[in-house]
Amino acid sequence: MINTLKTDILVIGGGPAGSTIATLLAQKGWEVTLIDKDQHPRFHIGESLLPLNLNIFEKLGLLEKIQSISIKKPGAEFVDDASNQSKIIYFSRALDCQYPHAFQVKRDEFDQLLLENTKNHGVEIHEKTHIKSVDFSTKNQPIAHGTDAQNNSTSWQARYIIDATGNKALLANQFKIKKPHKKHQSAAIFAHFTGVPHRAGLDAGNITLYWFEFGWFWVIPLPNGLTSVGAVCWPDYLKSRKNSVEDFFFDTINLCDSLKKRMQNAKLASTVNVTGNFSYTVDYFGGQDYLMVGDALAFIDPVFSSGVLLAMHSACKGAELVDQSLRQPEKARTLLKPYEKEMRAGLKQFS
Repeated sequence: MINTLKTDILVIGGGPAGSTIATLLAQKGWEVTLIDKDQHPRFHIGESLLPLNLNIFEKLGLLEKIQSISIKKPGAEFVDDASNQSKIIYFSRALDCQYPHAFQVKRDEFDQLLLENTKNHGVEIHEKTHIKSVDFSTKNQPIAHGTDAQNNSTSWQARYIIDATGNKALLANQFKIKKPHKKHQSAAIFAHFTGVPHRAGLDAGNITLYWFEFGWFWVIPLPNGLTSVGAVCWPDYLKSRKNSVEDFFFDTINLCDSLKKRMQNAKLASTVNVTGNFSYTVDYFGGQDYLMVGDALAFIDPVFSSGVLLAMHSACKGAELVDQSLRQPEKARTLLKPYEKEMRAGLKQFS
């Protein structure tokens, strides 16, 4: 017989969205359990953050700690070989210059710091635990079914389920409402390097974006001499690969003269990774006793790591929604409307 554990709120997924919403709901006094199928720390892309993330870090009480593991990012540089032009955009000159910089982070360290903060706020955490489905047949008492770290069957009954499973999109796939984004059909190939020079002075922490024939590259300075380099391309270009992933990546870099020159002394410091078409959206974002946050509700191209900002922003708004929904269940569905409207507006703006 499977032992069914109980909690007020079950958060499925321990990335930035899951950790953020779990922390904020624990701060509001709810019993929160967080489930993650992996073990932190873990490699992840999305290392270049946005200035508006800083306000969320302050809410979580983590601004100083995140600053200690990051590189300051004052802006972004755009390079176009075809026109022989480059331009730097500084956040201090933006319409809203309240936060004149952002951070570049190694995501394994960043995500682990967020998760540790969640634990420090009293959230019960289970890693290497895989939730496979959620049963909503019993009103206001959904049950999540899966396997624990020892591969034993396990279940959690909660008053509210939060899907923060990222591009795995547990509930969207279960409900069959996940759809490819019509305007963003791209894929990425990426790795970490040493020996890639960072820009001088104030611009040392800037992300650089290089346009080339089949898409664009990111170059993100990271702490301890590392640099994240990736190419976002049309899937058809990646399908043209005839050699190894590593050789294909270097061949792609060689298509961009200015990036090739910058990386002439670079040495690979990680495996080369490929992700398939990752841009998608879903038909709706929640119901009476469940909510999708972060990449579980949509994802677009990772320009400036908009995914991390949207994930954490949706978690902040989602925490308010879940808290009110549990205190006033009769208003749960009504509360979803402004949440969905705001999330779709943000996705449209970045798109």
